[in-house]
Amino acid sequence: MKLFFTVWITLFFMTGSLLAQEEIERNLNLDASNIEYMKVDVGSGSLLVKGVEGLNEIKVKGLIYGKGLEGDELIEFADKRLIFTLKQRGKNAILKVENKSKWRWFGSGYVSVDLEVQVPKQMDMDIDDGSGS
Repeated sequence: MKLFFTVWITLFFMTGSLLAQEEIERNLNLDASNIEYMKVDVGSGSLLVKGVEGLNEIKVKGLIYGKGLEGDELIEFADKRLIFTLKQRGKNAILKVENKSKWRWFGSGYVSVDLEVQVPKQMDMDIDDGSGS
């Protein structure tokens, strides 16, 4: 009985750490004075786009969530395996957020990115939101 109790307690705490969800924040900015069009290509997570009157830049706030990754592990994963870029090409801005890894750990681990994007109110956009809301 003592062994059963010890195993049960160990599994309980392991499960709790697997279910815990960490988050880190990443921000991107780009001067929008010469940009006419923005392409947004994002994957897992939510996306909120706001057109702001009088804004002269593109602002991106990303909250990166990792279930099953903690602290430095999540930071390392985000730095090495997430594409999180905002670039200008001619008169276009391109926002790309993509998980380069298909990371799963016993089916319970994942990484997702919730984005809030602010753009000048009159900016034309093309949005490809691959997953999420």
